[in-house]
Amino acid sequence: MKIKAWIVTGHWSTRILDAETGVKVKDYPNLYIWGKAPSVIPNQADLLLVQQLRSNDGKVRFDQTAKSIDSFALVQLGTGAKLTTVATVRAPSSPPKISPHISNVVGNYYGSYPPGVGSSFEGIPRLTLADIDGDDLSDIELQNGQWIGWSTSEGKLVLKGPPSSH
Repeated sequence: MKIKAWIVTGHWSTRILDAETGVKVKDYPNLYIWGKAPSVIPNQADLLLVQQLRSNDGKVRFDQTAKSIDSFALVQLGTGAKLTTVATVRAPSSPPKISPHISNVVGNYYGSYPPGVGSSFEGIPRLTLADIDGDDLSDIELQNGQWIGWSTSEGKLVLKGPPSSH
């Protein structure tokens, strides 16, 4: 039996909750969090990889967030749930690759916890990270085999390696 689904479009919004109470602190429209990206940029240990949804006024099909990516940004979560963009890479050719199951992870996601201490980053996928060029910084693997990482020589976030030609 073939099931047809409605093509539903809308706007993504990242919602930050207070870990103690579960109360909404901040909404970030047209932003999708892909995962934690530690040690990708020098002296920036705790960053998040986010997709900025800008095309079509931010309106996307809910099953199409990994298509036609405008840009990725590495952001830092600060006081008052403020997200500060640290670096951006435009027009990546592919969404990030999510790591397989790891012992302290449920499926490919951080474990689920009720609101309270320890519930931050609930439900965020775990990105595939590796130091592919020996610069002691993590690089983020994309599904097509390219990587996003810091270029020390260029002083910016770049795409590394050719996309798969297979």
